Amino acid sequence: MGKLMLLPLLLALTLCVASACTPADQKALLAFKAQFNDPSGVFASWSPQDPIYPDCCGWKGVRCEFVAPGRVTSVSLQGGEGVATVKKGVTGAGNSLGDLTGLKFLVLTQIRFSFKHPVPPTLAKLKSLETLGLSGTQFTGTTLPSFLSTLTKLNDVTIEGNYFPDGIPASFGNMKALGLLSLPSNGMKTIGKSASSLTKLKNLNYFSVASNAITGRIPAWVGLLTPVKTTKDVYLQENKLTGPIPKSLSGLAVNSFRPGNPGLCGAPLAACS
Repeated sequence: MGKLMLLPLLLALTLCVASACTPADQKALLAFKAQFNDPSGVFASWSPQDPIYPDCCGWKGVRCEFVAPGRVTSVSLQGGEGVATVKKGVTGAGNSLGDLTGLKFLVLTQIRFSFKHPVPPTLAKLKSLETLGLSGTQFTGTTLPSFLSTLTKLNDVTIEGNYFPDGIPASFGNMKALGLLSLPSNGMKTIGKSASSLTKLKNLNYFSVASNAITGRIPAWVGLLTPVKTTKDVYLQENKLTGPIPKSLSGLAVNSFRPGNPGLCGAPLAACS
């Protein structure tokens, strides 16, 4: 009977050991934390001396595999009212995240890089990444980072509140697993000179470039995007688009184009004069 009573305890200890954060992953997380001013305490629990969760698998916003070797598979951080902001003089901001090579889920919201840093190029090492969310992160660059196309398992990409005036690179057309591509509020002045490559994405079911600064006519290729034919989840509102809407987009709802874009005409909006 005594041995049977010990079994639950032994099982719990086994799971605890199995899910322990690897030293390399803990080092990467602490290096990331060290780059930020954190008045709202987003990273408050990120400490080996934390009285409740000294192991990084229990830190706020961090999740690990429950099998050896306990790699970090998810980081999800939401900045508070004070907002975590990268410190002045930091170089290679966010690069240590690329050392979390077991990551499948990375979402940073209001963790700000002050429009002085690119999306960390080391994220190209995250070959298991499936979901990427960078909202209100204030990254900057000419186009969205082309290296994301090398992450072949990515199926959900939300990048919002950054600055990428030249829009989407041609390489995004190679992201065959991509189902959702949401890119609002990134200061885009064009969807992308070679973004027609997105028409190759047969699994895409949601596409948004809303709330940017995109000018000119809607490119004809937008009508060839997979979601135009399936879910109808294509969003171009709150831009500066002008001219007639391509007939291939006439089946979309009004809210795919409005509010904003006062220079657009044609179905589903008012007829062109």
